Amino acid sequence: MISTIKTSLLLSFATVFLIAGISENAYSQNQNKKQSVRMMRNDDGSFTEFRRSSNERILEKRILAPQEGGNGELATTVSFIYRKDIHGRLRSCKIHDAIGTILYRVSYGYHKDTGRLDREYMYDAQVKRTVAIIGADGKPTNVEKPVRRLYYRYDAQGRPAKPIAICLPPGKRAEELFGKNKGTWTKDPFNKK
Repeated sequence: MISTIKTSLLLSFATVFLIAGISENAYSQNQNKKQSVRMMRNDDGSFTEFRRSSNERILEKRILAPQEGGNGELATTVSFIYRKDIHGRLRSCKIHDAIGTILYRVSYGYHKDTGRLDREYMYDAQVKRTVAIIGADGKPTNVEKPVRRLYYRYDAQGRPAKPIAICLPPGKRAEELFGKNKGTWTKDPFNKK
């Protein structure tokens, strides 16, 4: 009698977990269908596709260009995957080439009083560049060195001014490597402000 009660209890728990697993899977599939997508045509004929996750914490930006000798099909040339924190502020970005190789990693920093974006550090994902720093204990530690640093500035009214760019690869200017006056983050196309 007790063994049949235990067996029926186990079966009922297994059924509940199975149904919960199925409904969780259906829920996650349903959430994936709620992604927002926006396409923009660029001046050079390429397109920029923005894709936002349902929880608005991941934003993917892909640059699409017509294939060489193709029939008008678009191919990804570069993609950016941004991650935001629970407050909607950027925290990191990974930049991929056309075949999906990570080229750069980007981290973002915010002013502790105003909460505005004030710095962006871009690190090379292919070659780790380090610099030795002497710590408080007197021992040297290797710290990764960014290939580009952007410091964002704001005027008296709080409007963003041109950022200050510091590019570390020797012999190249920031405009030659990354484009003129550009950071990795321009503007959220889904922002209603």
